[in-house]
Amino acid sequence: MWNVERLKEDLLALGLPRGCAVLTHVSMRAVGASEEGALTLLKALQDVLGPDGTIVAPAFTPQFRDPAEWRYPPEMPEQLKQIREASGVFDSGSSTALPSAGVFAETLRLQPGCRRSFHPTHSFVAVGPAASQLLADTPFHYPLGSHSVPARLHSMDGRVLLIGVGMDVNISLHLAEVWANVPYIHTTASVRNAAGEYVTMRGSVECQDGFSKIEPLLRQARLVRKGYVGSAVSVLIRQTEQISMAIAMMQGQADSLLCDMQECRHCQRARRMSADQTHGIDG
Repeated sequence: MWNVERLKEDLLALGLPRGCAVLTHVSMRAVGASEEGALTLLKALQDVLGPDGTIVAPAFTPQFRDPAEWRYPPEMPEQLKQIREASGVFDSGSSTALPSAGVFAETLRLQPGCRRSFHPTHSFVAVGPAASQLLADTPFHYPLGSHSVPARLHSMDGRVLLIGVGMDVNISLHLAEVWANVPYIHTTASVRNAAGEYVTMRGSVECQDGFSKIEPLLRQARLVRKGYVGSAVSVLIRQTEQISMAIAMMQGQADSLLCDMQECRHCQRARRMSADQTHGIDG
């Protein structure tokens, strides 16, 4: 079990600056700690950041997306009805983050004084003095776009901290997609609102498996700090720098950060839209 002092040493060696706002993506399993170890990591982060620092994490709840779009097709009406009824509605105080968001994000959500943004599928949690500024009045459409939590973090010159996870979870890069105005950013999704109704959301956040393609360029430009937090390989990035790099990539080639998996319907469709735009064809 790693203690607070050792994790503080690791975070300081990584270069985490005091007083900043940091968007965290954490695998506690990679750190080599139990679920209770998330509290130890949180205390280490708070000690390193100091009283002016703010810790942010995604607390996404994709279970409130219409299952007809991703799991049960319309020709399975009974299964679709059952899963819709079981999903409930999003509640910012009680809806748990999807397990893939990680133990750390859920631990942060449960802390006294933690704030959470209101979005049925793309909420964030934050602890620290900048939490209100980051999370207040976040938009329903384009939840990771120009008025989102990642965009506000950008205005604060915040950091992105990846602990034991890859660049493919680096959701800030969705903001770069919006600012680069790639043709596929206007994808829609049906999500369940607080009234229990399914409504159309513009700017749906889709596949990010291709985000790992930016890492070699970030490393070549010496824009990442790499080290260990506990047993986890970890990366610290200045968010403004990675956004600028990603925008440059996509302005040169719109499909730069799409994945290459043939079975990924989103990226295959997005790649066709990008090719159509390149050739001056309406998509």
